Amino acid sequence: MKRTLSDNDLLRVQDAAAIIEANLQQHLKIPELGEKVYLNSFKLKTGFKQVYGVGPYTYLQHMRMEFAKQMLREGATLRHIAVSIGFRGAQAESNFIKAFKKYEKIPPGLWRQVHVQQKAVSLYPVYKVDISNN
Repeated sequence: MKRTLSDNDLLRVQDAAAIIEANLQQHLKIPELGEKVYLNSFKLKTGFKQVYGVGPYTYLQHMRMEFAKQMLREGATLRHIAVSIGFRGAQAESNFIKAFKKYEKIPPGLWRQVHVQQKAVSLYPVYKVDISNN
């Protein structure tokens, strides 16, 4: 029989998700995150899968990449994005590019070109006007 968590535990899982979202640049460990919301690692992992369909680490990666896409739309540099979502050191930018490519299947620079161009096209449609006097 599959055990489900109590409503109180599920609220704590949501609190843990909020902590993740507010701290994308930090390297949170599951036991530490569990301590912050008064859940053991098992309940935290189980709760994340029950509420979000993925474990806490996958949720963190997803939130980081979604935030990165927002920053790409806003024109931030790849280095700035990398540091903002928790990549560190001399290889921060290249590690971010690898992670983004794994997540989106295209590099962030190309993603930006495609999505910023699509946004521009959707905001400013081109109308064909017949200027001939025939």
